[in-house]
Amino acid sequence: MGKIIIIIVIILGICGAIIYAKTGLKSSQKKDDPFPVLKGEYLGQKTPGLESEVFAPGIISTNEFELGITFSPDGKEVFFVREKKSTPPAPPMIMHMKLEENGWTPPAPAPFSHKGIEFEPNFSPDGKKLFYHSNRPMPGKKKGGLAIWVVEKTGSGWGEPQSLGSPVNDDFAMYVTSTNDGTLYYTGKGGIFRTRWIDGRYSKPEKLGEAINYLNAAHPFIDPDESYLIFDAGGPSPQEGPDLYISFKKPDGSWSKAKNMGASINSKGMEMCASVSPDGKFLFFARNGNIYWVDAKIIENLKE
Repeated sequence: MGKIIIIIVIILGICGAIIYAKTGLKSSQKKDDPFPVLKGEYLGQKTPGLESEVFAPGIISTNEFELGITFSPDGKEVFFVREKKSTPPAPPMIMHMKLEENGWTPPAPAPFSHKGIEFEPNFSPDGKKLFYHSNRPMPGKKKGGLAIWVVEKTGSGWGEPQSLGSPVNDDFAMYVTSTNDGTLYYTGKGGIFRTRWIDGRYSKPEKLGEAINYLNAAHPFIDPDESYLIFDAGGPSPQEGPDLYISFKKPDGSWSKAKNMGASINSKGMEMCASVSPDGKFLFFARNGNIYWVDAKIIENLKE
């Protein structure tokens, strides 16, 4: 597990360095500028059409490396990942913004953060839980390996994070998303896995079939109704991608063969870590260290 931690941090750092070298400064906001007043849904940003656009440039998408965004169902909180460019690479951290009476608060470390590695936050469909990836020390242990943690919403904010525990954390796991009935989809060793919530506990994880895992599949977003699955993957060749792919649930419960989501989303760069807003209106994803969004009607258009 220690090797996996090192590899992930190195990959994130290399990606950030490459992207910065190619694109330079991405933010239109200077460090000394006052934080703008942002009001309304989605930080008051102009909404996109069927061509993807950078989300909140200079606010969320900056000259740093950002990915993995998730909104609360009421639209009043957003979490995303930011990795500051430095040598050696800084650990990724989860950032938080909240809509208050006077507007959105500036991005700040999540209230439950610790000083280690934390990334890939995703809300549960009811907004009561946030799943994320962290090397926070496990109870009874001095050091922590990367694992899935969950933190619950309380009346006054956010509670104390808890390890998701067995069976998900019995092996390598990352990027958890949840259905309405509590089924979890996540990246495991060799592809995408699923575990169902049955009788108060998670079932033995099952690896999804070849319709999904014929590619190098990772970072699954499952529709809360379990009607479609979006993930990122390289193509059949390890040198390709990652791009975003989508698969739809068939009437018999099986999955359609995943297909590339097309040029409106995918580029020659790296697309990854998709999520759909709780209202179903927008698809968010990361591309080359920025966060993009697009009208979610594109999902319906991809149905066969």
